[in-house]
Amino acid sequence: METIYSPPLCTVFFISFFVLCLALFFSFCHVLSLKEKSGQDGSIFFSLLLYYITTFYSMTLLSLSPFL
Repeated sequence: METIYSPPLCTVFFISFFVLCLALFFSFCHVLSLKEKSGQDGSIFFSLLLYYITTFYSMTLLSLSPFL
Protein backbone atom coordinates (compact mmCIF):
# COMPACT_ATOMS: atom_id res chain seq x y z
CA MET A 1 0.00 0.00 0.00
CA GLU A 2 1.16 3.49 -0.83
CA THR A 3 1.31 6.11 1.85
CA ILE A 4 0.13 9.51 0.68
CA TYR A 5 2.36 12.31 1.89
CA SER A 6 0.56 15.35 3.21
CA PRO A 7 2.65 18.31 4.37
CA PRO A 8 2.22 19.43 7.97
CA LEU A 9 -0.19 22.29 8.54
CA CYS A 10 2.50 24.66 9.83
CA THR A 11 4.43 24.24 6.58
CA VAL A 12 1.36 25.09 4.54
CA PHE A 13 0.71 28.18 6.67
CA PHE A 14 4.34 29.25 6.40
CA ILE A 15 4.33 28.91 2.62
CA SER A 16 1.05 30.84 2.39
CA PHE A 17 2.42 33.61 4.60
CA PHE A 18 5.65 33.78 2.60
CA VAL A 19 3.76 33.96 -0.70
CA LEU A 20 1.50 36.70 0.68
CA CYS A 21 4.48 38.77 1.86
CA LEU A 22 6.20 38.30 -1.49
CA ALA A 23 3.10 39.42 -3.34
CA LEU A 24 2.71 42.46 -1.07
CA PHE A 25 6.33 43.45 -1.61
CA PHE A 26 6.21 43.10 -5.39
CA SER A 27 2.92 44.94 -5.78
CA PHE A 28 4.14 47.74 -3.51
CA CYS A 29 7.31 48.13 -5.57
CA HIS A 30 5.28 48.01 -8.77
CA VAL A 31 2.95 50.74 -7.53
CA LEU A 32 5.90 52.91 -6.48
CA SER A 33 7.50 52.59 -9.91
CA LEU A 34 4.16 53.40 -11.57
CA LYS A 35 3.76 56.47 -9.37
CA GLU A 36 7.20 57.74 -10.36
CA LYS A 37 6.56 57.18 -14.06
CA SER A 38 3.03 58.41 -14.56
CA GLY A 39 1.91 59.97 -11.29
CA GLN A 40 -0.98 57.54 -10.83
CA ASP A 41 -2.54 57.07 -7.43
CA GLY A 42 -2.58 53.82 -5.47
CA SER A 43 -5.96 52.66 -6.74
CA ILE A 44 -4.25 50.11 -8.97
CA PHE A 45 -2.52 48.63 -5.91
CA PHE A 46 -5.24 46.11 -5.08
CA SER A 47 -5.56 44.76 -8.60
CA LEU A 48 -1.78 44.35 -8.75
CA LEU A 49 -1.81 42.68 -5.35
CA LEU A 50 -4.46 40.25 -6.53
CA TYR A 51 -2.46 39.57 -9.68
CA TYR A 52 0.75 38.86 -7.78
CA ILE A 53 -1.01 36.71 -5.16
CA THR A 54 -2.61 34.50 -7.81
CA THR A 55 0.65 34.31 -9.78
CA PHE A 56 2.77 33.34 -6.78
CA TYR A 57 0.18 30.91 -5.42
CA SER A 58 -0.14 29.12 -8.74
CA MET A 59 3.66 28.93 -9.08
CA THR A 60 3.95 27.62 -5.52
CA LEU A 61 1.22 25.03 -6.03
CA LEU A 62 2.80 23.89 -9.27
CA SER A 63 6.19 23.47 -7.65
CA LEU A 64 4.67 21.63 -4.67
CA SER A 65 2.26 19.46 -6.64
CA PRO A 66 4.50 16.35 -6.49
CA PHE A 67 4.37 16.51 -2.68
CA LEU A 68 0.70 17.37 -2.21
